[in-house]
Amino acid sequence: MAKILLTQTLCLSGMELLRLRGERDVVVVNSGDPADFYPELETADAIIIRVGRMDERAFERAKNLKVVARTGVGYDSIDIAAANARGIPVVVTPGAVEHSVAEHTLTLFLALSKNLLENDRELKRGNWGIRNAGKGIELRGKKIGFVGYGRTGRLTARLFEALGVEILAYDPHLSADQIRSAGAGAAARIEDIFLECDMISVHVPLLDETRGMIDARLIGLMRETAFLVNCSRGGIVDERALADALNQGKIAGAGSDVFAGEPPAADNPLLGARNALLTPHVAGVTRESSAAAARMAVEGCLEVLAGLKYQLIANPQAYDHPRWK
Repeated sequence: MAKILLTQTLCLSGMELLRLRGERDVVVVNSGDPADFYPELETADAIIIRVGRMDERAFERAKNLKVVARTGVGYDSIDIAAANARGIPVVVTPGAVEHSVAEHTLTLFLALSKNLLENDRELKRGNWGIRNAGKGIELRGKKIGFVGYGRTGRLTARLFEALGVEILAYDPHLSADQIRSAGAGAAARIEDIFLECDMISVHVPLLDETRGMIDARLIGLMRETAFLVNCSRGGIVDERALADALNQGKIAGAGSDVFAGEPPAADNPLLGARNALLTPHVAGVTRESSAAAARMAVEGCLEVLAGLKYQLIANPQAYDHPRWK
């Protein structure tokens, strides 16, 4: 009987699928830190991670492990090289969370553009006169720049198009023709996004080449009236540089659903920054997206445990390992 670890309980549909697909030893460890559950990990055949990591040391302990699943598309918390070295596929769930993230991104931009943070705060203080501050703006006729134009970026762009917003995108992995065929203007340089746009939306994975890529230099190119929103991964945006720009009034506002360290430390500069709208990594955690991601993660694990080459994985190189010959 296969043993499947869950870092946290999946939503009801995911747990039900595990039950319906046969009797299995399912263990919920309620921690994302493998050091907390090494004894369980040593005998596990599969692990499904909602929040947590699998590093080299964890893979070394997991002698029976055959598959790792991540309920989402980001897999920066999983040591892919360690998985490949052992022929362990890392199941991801593309398509499950993108629409939820797109909606959340739009929500943050709308909240910033309507000055909802200050309006809410001042009204509750009895300041009805805040309505005369004149800080709200329309998004119609503005230009949004996408840093990364994959599935989530394109879905988000479609929502903005309905508001009459001009779309510009930069993605080093796509040609200008590919970007234009997807309905956006193509920026030749990332700097053009920051120089030209009223809104900047981040949609790239956290990799060595993207860590800290949105730094003080790029933020310094932004207009004083511009907004930046990151619903991708923490660590891509320099949090200190962004907080400094907000506090000095060099940009109008920022939204972030993700942080370099999660949960953010009490001294994270964004927590006290002016006009920073922050959410606790919930953009992709709606009822609908959670159910879809859980089902896909379970199905992927069960297929791999049955000896099948499941295709929705982050590391196709795993199937080059001798264990799959």
